[in-house]
Amino acid sequence: MVALALAFVCGMLVERIARVPVLWLLLGSVASLLLAAALGRRRQGLRVALLLAGVALLGGARWGSSLPTAPGLGARAPWLKEASGTIVTYPDLGDTGTGFTLEMSATRQRIRVYVLHDGARPRWLHVGDRIHLEGSIETPERINGFDYPQYLARRSIFLTATVPGAESVSRVGFDRGFTVARAGDELRQRSIDALYGRLPREGAALAAALLFGERKLLPERTEEAFKRLGVMHVLATSGLHLGILMAGLWFGLRSLRLRVVVIYPVALLAAASFLWIVGPRVSLVRAVLMLAFLGAGVMLADCGLVLRRWVEPLHGLAFALVIALVLTPWELLEGGLQLSFGATFAILFGMRHVPLLNDRSRGGPTSPVRSRAARWSTGLLRVSLLAHVGTAPLVALHFATYHPIAILANLIVVPLVTATLWGGMVVLLTLATPLGEILVAPLGWVLSGITRLAQGLATIPGADLPCSGSVTLWLAALAAWLFASLAVQSSWTRNSMSIAPSEC
Repeated sequence: MVALALAFVCGMLVERIARVPVLWLLLGSVASLLLAAALGRRRQGLRVALLLAGVALLGGARWGSSLPTAPGLGARAPWLKEASGTIVTYPDLGDTGTGFTLEMSATRQRIRVYVLHDGARPRWLHVGDRIHLEGSIETPERINGFDYPQYLARRSIFLTATVPGAESVSRVGFDRGFTVARAGDELRQRSIDALYGRLPREGAALAAALLFGERKLLPERTEEAFKRLGVMHVLATSGLHLGILMAGLWFGLRSLRLRVVVIYPVALLAAASFLWIVGPRVSLVRAVLMLAFLGAGVMLADCGLVLRRWVEPLHGLAFALVIALVLTPWELLEGGLQLSFGATFAILFGMRHVPLLNDRSRGGPTSPVRSRAARWSTGLLRVSLLAHVGTAPLVALHFATYHPIAILANLIVVPLVTATLWGGMVVLLTLATPLGEILVAPLGWVLSGITRLAQGLATIPGADLPCSGSVTLWLAALAAWLFASLAVQSSWTRNSMSIAPSEC
């Protein structure tokens, strides 16, 4: 599965440069896959090569079919002052404005809309609403070196609209095709409003960012502190958040002595519910797909239908990558997907294949550290180190900066984020009861502590260091060398251990 995912990605990258007609790529892919199937078990090497070539051609075809073409409407943008259409994305909430993508009714073209307001955001805007707006419609421009037009073009968006106030937007109906999504969006916005009604404003903004990924509600100084520390990933709802929630759910269900075949469907339903409420963010979709893939494998193994050694987390990650790129191919070139998969690959690869980073190496002695708290602490250190190595080159590439204290910051921030996620979930579920009212105050204390801690650590000199392209290459080479050398050591250690008993 890993090889197939790499072939699919390589095909997309080659097509980005070569621009071969999509029909040719599809015909070539079908021919390669049919030849691979016809060979059967004969000439295994050629069969594998044809299979990988067919998948690579499919990747190229997917990239070629996703290339957007600018509509003629862009030339008329300076004269457009109003638009009508349907909101097709979960609105991004902020203190000064609310953003969403609007699909116009007449042309089916999409525009990015930003409704300005001063704190009093329009709470009646939801995905699926049909609205009419009046404002300034124009072609997007670069923002501080960021190629915003290209970013939008990959999503087939070529126009932006700035609406001066909520009074310039009117709701005229509802598209019933978004009924399920709208219910999730309404629940999300009501939950955020409930947090603002019970917590101090700054604490509520941080809770909304941690629980729902609404980062634009944060004060600028708080967001800048997280950015300087290199821990912005805790503010973007991702696999980290899902993993924390699923770990707690797993522990609770396992304590009831339930079988894995029962636990995984419950966990998958909970993960899908979380995705439904928060919204289809790429990192979260990746985590849910990976959980679904691995869950199916573990359930089959628990039923005795497959071998447990066949269930490999890296295969689940590769499967999730392919599905994510089929759905949103443009994400391949963007930092969000690269950082998400880079961190997850580094963690899975390191914890699975490197004995120095594994408590119980294959065939080796168990870790001398027996204390559960100590094992948890060393595990967190390993995960933080691996994620840092896997993402540092990508952070340097996309943001031209390096965060030397990110590992230390993760060791401090992640446990507090864990407490916030579970505390926030419990508070939201029990808010209408006396228990919820009791737990709100401790949750506020933890949120305040995270904010002060981040702002304090961000003042350390050298918390973030600007770096050039040469430093990016050096970091990438260092990370590749580290994983390759440790993997070779892992192979040598396993072979040595397997040979030693027979020699004795």
